[in-house]
Amino acid sequence: SHIASLQRNKISKQQLLTNLSSKNDSYSQDMCSAFIRADIPLSKLNCDAFRQFLEKYTGKKTPNESTLRKTYLPDAFNDIMKRIALELKGKYFYIVVDETTDS
Repeated sequence: SHIASLQRNKISKQQLLTNLSSKNDSYSQDMCSAFIRADIPLSKLNCDAFRQFLEKYTGKKTPNESTLRKTYLPDAFNDIMKRIALELKGKYFYIVVDETTDS
């Protein structure tokens, strides 16, 4: 019975939801980058009318806002930071910080 149980466990492994989402989905990656560059909040994807419009004209399932935020946003952030670092490499720049609080 132990051997039969072992064989059953080898055949049917439970996949976690984190394993089901693929970071190789270029549509979702491109969508996340486009929203960031256009300064569009990812929360706009929660609007059913906008989601239906995207799905109708792209023919692809539109990812949820939380999926983009958790899965694709960190990579998009790192890409932007690398691009900024390359643009500023070898140049002088200054940073101004205003520490006053609003009344």
